[in-house]
Amino acid sequence: MTKIRNILFGYSIENGKITAYAPEVKTVCRIFDMYASGYSLSRIAKVLNSEKVCYSITSSAWDKIKVSRILGNSKYVGNDGYPAVISREIYKKAAVIKTSRQNIKENTEPTIKVYCRECGSKMTKLTRQGRKSLCCSACGYKVYITREELTSRFESLLEAISINPSLLISNRQAEDAAIKPDLKLYELRKKLARQDFDQDEILAKIFEIAEIDYNASVVGSEISEKIIRKQIEQATADGKLPIEFIKERTEKVCLDRDGCITLCMTTGADISERSHIYGSHKNTEENGHSD
Repeated sequence: MTKIRNILFGYSIENGKITAYAPEVKTVCRIFDMYASGYSLSRIAKVLNSEKVCYSITSSAWDKIKVSRILGNSKYVGNDGYPAVISREIYKKAAVIKTSRQNIKENTEPTIKVYCRECGSKMTKLTRQGRKSLCCSACGYKVYITREELTSRFESLLEAISINPSLLISNRQAEDAAIKPDLKLYELRKKLARQDFDQDEILAKIFEIAEIDYNASVVGSEISEKIIRKQIEQATADGKLPIEFIKERTEKVCLDRDGCITLCMTTGADISERSHIYGSHKNTEENGHSD
């Protein structure tokens, strides 16, 4: 029976005493298990909502705040007159994971580097009349977006890749084959034109061109794809990829003129939220052009 939340989730009052409520205790244990398995707070909430697990009559939906409160409440181990429904070991493990993730978040999330999808230049922060935007000095357009929205959408795209690992497989190797070798050859000729060229540097450039040619060939593409698929297969658990695995293979976060995020992966794939998460984002000024 779904209850009005006048007592902690997982418990009920019977004959004036606080007792464990079995259906909700099962959910509490699942939350701790999912968290220990690497699920984020938001992902746990999505699982519970997809399975239509109700939090209460007045507030049926789950969110990461409710999940976090459960993970951080010591009453579940038997404190303050509540019967224990999880072990202290599991509770401590969740606390350690939470501290670790918070440290990672504080050290990494604020420094997401964003590049212009048009020219590849790094986009810089700009605040005008209280409005926050990212601006490309080369192309002259700006996208109005807060760091919080950028982080949220970035994480959503990572989640989309997590449940669909095949997105990491490159679909642009043929295009690279026609462009990259020519650019590298041009760079090589420029280096050879110098009187004091470094022989080791020239050899390294030649090997780099050969590697590009090989990877872009039919055989090279097939082998590269097999390697990536094997890495995905080994890293995937329950049909989903760990978020850290995806982050390690994210080469660039790019922003289009219409505000759409695209992840350029080290696997050669370009993964756009336009196709996999939302529709087109219209949050640039005057079709993406600045004043």
